[in-house]
Amino acid sequence: ACRTLHRRLFLFSKNFTEVWENQGVGANLPFRRINSLLIEYGTPAIGSIAVGFDTMLFLSQDEDGQGSVMEVLGTQAIPVSTRALDYAIAQYATLGQVSDARSFLVKENGIIFYRLNFTLANHTYVYNISLSNPNQEETKYWHEEEVLNGDRHPAQTHSYFQGKNYVG
Repeated sequence: ACRTLHRRLFLFSKNFTEVWENQGVGANLPFRRINSLLIEYGTPAIGSIAVGFDTMLFLSQDEDGQGSVMEVLGTQAIPVSTRALDYAIAQYATLGQVSDARSFLVKENGIIFYRLNFTLANHTYVYNISLSNPNQEETKYWHEEEVLNGDRHPAQTHSYFQGKNYVG
């Protein structure tokens, strides 16, 4: 996958993420890799990468296996998922139900949320970015969202148009 944040280009593979930047005018190749900014996490689910509101979040994976949900602050990726959520996601990974994860960021009433859907596993998790402190386990505010019959929330995509949030 390829995403941009703060005018930097993030190139995701399965186990690593390279960071590239614009090297300016007069170069044969307009971008160059920043060798000191290799992120030691990639992603098993391209759809889990969400960029917006000056942040980027993604479901991570490294050479040792399934990882946490990570938030990129500047160019540093820090885990924002709880241990309980990491355990649940690891269970989905053993069943091959992680690669279909889809996510988006949405702002409602001034609060930014990261919504992560696992289609095959039939679960939706929502992270409150605005009120959470990723450095303290007890202040990482996640909740599971489902519809009345217990299925995951059906929203997979998001757009903002003329002052309204639309999900599909």
